[in-house]
Amino acid sequence: PKVIPSDMQVGVETVCADGTMNVRVNSNYDIGACWLVFEYDGVQPLTPEALQFPSGMEMRYAISDTEVKVLVYGGLEQDVKFQPGNHELLSIPYNGDGELRLVRSEFATYAGVPLASTAGNAVIPRDFGISQNYPNPFNPSTSFDLTLPSAGSWQITIINVAGQEVRRLSGEAGPGTVTESWNGCDDHGRPVASGVYLYKVEFGDQVQTKKMIMLK
Repeated sequence: PKVIPSDMQVGVETVCADGTMNVRVNSNYDIGACWLVFEYDGVQPLTPEALQFPSGMEMRYAISDTEVKVLVYGGLEQDVKFQPGNHELLSIPYNGDGELRLVRSEFATYAGVPLASTAGNAVIPRDFGISQNYPNPFNPSTSFDLTLPSAGSWQITIINVAGQEVRRLSGEAGPGTVTESWNGCDDHGRPVASGVYLYKVEFGDQVQTKKMIMLK
């Protein structure tokens, strides 16, 4: 067994959007080969596609009933490798609304030295949504999770039971999940009273409204 220095790592990120999973890598060392295994259910994966491959780098793949296995390696040419840095490695198109996920990733330098890998999933939501606030009931602050299918501006309006606007929160973000908090104060910084409040969330032409309770 070889001891891998802590800085000899490859960061792996998978991003799913519009029926395609893109795999990105970030490494401080050259990458001469990699082995990736994906599991899936509820989708039909199609042929993996190489993206930013250096000249001479090759890819082989196999698709079974539950897995997609991908091997990337240097061909017959000498010194074929990914240089240190960020790379769009490959993409896997798929049909269906299920899940495709990376479950195993192994990397090595051109010289055959193994590289540790850390994998993360950045799944882009298909639809706009807002979570129930948490905690609920709350005192004095609470949080919301917004899921954004695309980049854009969002707005949260806090409304009391009399229909009066209490606080407005807004921002811009890319696709993904955004967490926003409300400190229980109005737009003038004054703490609100106990009671039931509505929070209306707007993103483009989409609007969702939920109820929450301030309990002191």
